[in-house]
Amino acid sequence: EDGGLAVGSLSTSSSAPATFKARRARKTKEFIGRAMSDADRQGGLDCEPQCDVDPQLLEEADAHEVSTKVASLIFQHVEDGEAAAAAAGVDQGPAEDDFHEAHFVRRRCCTRCWPKLRLALGGARGASNALGRQVSKQSVYRLIDGISTALYFCKQVVVLSAVYTERLLQETPALLNSNNWRSVVVATLLIASKVWEDVHPWNADFEECLFEVAGIRYKRGALYR
Repeated sequence: EDGGLAVGSLSTSSSAPATFKARRARKTKEFIGRAMSDADRQGGLDCEPQCDVDPQLLEEADAHEVSTKVASLIFQHVEDGEAAAAAAGVDQGPAEDDFHEAHFVRRRCCTRCWPKLRLALGGARGASNALGRQVSKQSVYRLIDGISTALYFCKQVVVLSAVYTERLLQETPALLNSNNWRSVVVATLLIASKVWEDVHPWNADFEECLFEVAGIRYKRGALYR
């Protein structure tokens, strides 16, 4: 993989082009380690609000509690989305779903092989169930909390990712299901970190984190789609 969490915090490595971005600070493992040490000395991670987030979502809640609440929200949307798609007879394959993991994750069912697999499994619902991993509140929480812990996100980043998910579902026809919820979580966390943090992980760092935390190996350049 080009670039990764092991690269120095000031990114002048060969993985970055000689552009303005290459001269900017980069949130890598080394950078995170220094930030954690500084936070320990100062008594905790300081993450002041930079945009409108309801303070009721954050009061007296630590980062793990926030991740639990957001995971419950995402899981509910997955259940609602799959129920709505089943009731409407909507196909949830990669050809119909821009967020389907087949577009992003390596060694998954591709758009070309989907029709054959769907027929073999007896329809869209069977194929969706076969391709999608078993979804639970705990599995959603493990992904959100694992990424947030590894990349040292404050709880505001997680809340902001939930806000983006809500906007996606409210303003587009998208529905969450067992084959796309991880792609949506990854995309919203990535965007939230770039909006909220002065120094944030690059896409290559995020890809490396996903593999280390959840065993998800993205296709080269998939996070730029």
